Amino acid sequence: MRANMDPLTPATSTLAPAISHIAETAAALSRELAAQVGRTEHAADGGGMAREVRTVRWVLDAPRRFQQLLAEESRAEAEDEWKTIRALLDKWSGVDGASDVKRQCERVLGHDAERDSP
Repeated sequence: MRANMDPLTPATSTLAPAISHIAETAAALSRELAAQVGRTEHAADGGGMAREVRTVRWVLDAPRRFQQLLAEESRAEAEDEWKTIRALLDKWSGVDGASDVKRQCERVLGHDAERDSP
Protein backbone atom coordinates (compact mmCIF):
# COMPACT_ATOMS: atom_id res chain seq x y z
CA MET A 1 0.00 0.00 0.00
CA ARG A 2 2.86 2.42 0.81
CA ALA A 3 4.30 2.08 -2.71
CA ASN A 4 1.03 3.37 -4.16
CA MET A 5 1.15 6.51 -2.00
CA ASP A 6 4.74 7.56 -2.73
CA PRO A 7 4.02 8.96 -6.23
CA LEU A 8 1.47 11.32 -4.66
CA THR A 9 4.00 13.01 -2.37
CA PRO A 10 5.33 15.57 -4.93
CA ALA A 11 1.84 16.29 -6.23
CA THR A 12 0.34 16.92 -2.80
CA SER A 13 2.86 19.71 -2.17
CA THR A 14 1.30 21.65 -5.05
CA LEU A 15 -2.23 20.99 -3.85
CA ALA A 16 -2.26 23.52 -0.99
CA PRO A 17 -1.79 26.60 -3.24
CA ALA A 18 -4.44 25.29 -5.63
CA ILE A 19 -6.85 24.71 -2.74
CA SER A 20 -6.26 28.21 -1.45
CA HIS A 21 -6.81 29.72 -4.88
CA ILE A 22 -10.06 27.81 -5.43
CA ALA A 23 -11.38 28.84 -2.01
CA GLU A 24 -10.52 32.50 -2.66
CA THR A 25 -12.09 32.35 -6.12
CA ALA A 26 -15.25 30.73 -4.78
CA ALA A 27 -15.59 33.38 -2.08
CA ALA A 28 -15.05 36.17 -4.62
CA LEU A 29 -17.62 34.66 -6.98
CA SER A 30 -20.13 34.33 -4.16
CA ARG A 31 -19.68 37.98 -3.18
CA GLU A 32 -19.98 39.10 -6.81
CA LEU A 33 -23.12 37.05 -7.36
CA ALA A 34 -24.74 38.42 -4.20
CA ALA A 35 -23.89 41.98 -5.24
CA GLN A 36 -25.33 41.53 -8.75
CA VAL A 37 -28.50 39.75 -7.75
CA GLY A 38 -29.25 41.77 -4.61
CA ARG A 39 -31.67 40.06 -2.26
CA THR A 40 -31.55 36.43 -3.29
CA GLU A 41 -32.04 33.26 -1.40
CA HIS A 42 -28.42 33.65 -0.26
CA ALA A 43 -29.39 36.84 1.53
CA ALA A 44 -32.67 35.35 2.74
CA ASP A 45 -31.11 32.33 4.43
CA GLY A 46 -28.11 34.27 5.72
CA GLY A 47 -25.84 31.24 5.33
CA GLY A 48 -25.58 30.87 1.56
CA MET A 49 -22.00 31.99 1.25
CA ALA A 50 -20.95 30.04 4.32
CA ARG A 51 -22.59 26.94 2.83
CA GLU A 52 -20.75 27.50 -0.46
CA VAL A 53 -17.43 27.90 1.33
CA ARG A 54 -18.07 24.66 3.26
CA THR A 55 -18.82 22.89 -0.04
CA VAL A 56 -15.59 24.16 -1.60
CA ARG A 57 -13.58 23.05 1.43
CA TRP A 58 -15.27 19.63 1.35
CA VAL A 59 -14.36 19.19 -2.32
CA LEU A 60 -10.81 20.39 -1.78
CA ASP A 61 -10.33 17.89 1.05
CA ALA A 62 -11.50 14.99 -1.13
CA PRO A 63 -8.07 13.60 -2.10
CA ARG A 64 -7.11 13.29 1.57
CA ARG A 65 -10.47 11.73 2.48
CA PHE A 66 -10.20 9.28 -0.40
CA GLN A 67 -6.74 8.19 0.77
CA GLN A 68 -8.13 7.66 4.25
CA LEU A 69 -11.19 5.75 3.00
CA LEU A 70 -9.02 3.51 0.82
CA ALA A 71 -6.68 2.87 3.76
CA GLU A 72 -9.77 1.85 5.76
CA GLU A 73 -10.84 -0.40 2.87
CA SER A 74 -13.96 1.69 2.22
CA ARG A 75 -13.60 1.97 -1.57
CA ALA A 76 -17.37 1.86 -2.19
CA GLU A 77 -17.89 4.89 0.06
CA ALA A 78 -15.06 6.77 -1.69
CA GLU A 79 -16.49 5.94 -5.13
CA ASP A 80 -19.98 7.10 -4.09
CA GLU A 81 -18.58 10.37 -2.78
CA TRP A 82 -16.49 10.76 -5.95
CA LYS A 83 -19.64 10.85 -8.09
CA THR A 84 -20.84 13.98 -6.30
CA ILE A 85 -17.42 15.61 -6.20
CA ARG A 86 -16.76 14.88 -9.87
CA ALA A 87 -20.04 16.55 -10.82
CA LEU A 88 -19.10 19.67 -8.85
CA LEU A 89 -15.60 19.77 -10.32
CA ASP A 90 -17.07 19.42 -13.80
CA LYS A 91 -19.29 22.46 -13.10
CA TRP A 92 -16.21 24.33 -11.86
CA SER A 93 -14.12 23.37 -14.89
CA GLY A 94 -13.31 27.02 -15.66
CA VAL A 95 -12.11 27.74 -12.11
CA ASP A 96 -8.33 27.74 -11.63
CA GLY A 97 -7.25 24.65 -9.73
CA ALA A 98 -10.44 22.61 -10.22
CA SER A 99 -8.80 20.35 -12.81
CA ASP A 100 -5.84 19.85 -10.44
CA VAL A 101 -8.13 18.69 -7.64
CA LYS A 102 -9.93 16.40 -10.08
CA ARG A 103 -6.62 14.85 -11.19
CA GLN A 104 -5.58 14.35 -7.55
CA CYS A 105 -8.84 12.56 -6.79
CA GLU A 106 -8.51 10.38 -9.89
CA ARG A 107 -4.94 9.44 -8.95
CA VAL A 108 -5.87 8.53 -5.40
CA LEU A 109 -8.80 6.43 -6.59
CA GLY A 110 -6.72 4.78 -9.31
CA HIS A 111 -8.71 6.34 -12.16
CA ASP A 112 -5.55 7.80 -13.70
CA ALA A 113 -5.58 7.09 -17.45
CA GLU A 114 -1.84 6.37 -17.58
CA ARG A 115 -2.03 3.83 -14.76
CA ASP A 116 -5.16 2.19 -16.22
CA SER A 117 -3.79 1.75 -19.76
CA PRO A 118 -2.13 -1.55 -20.64
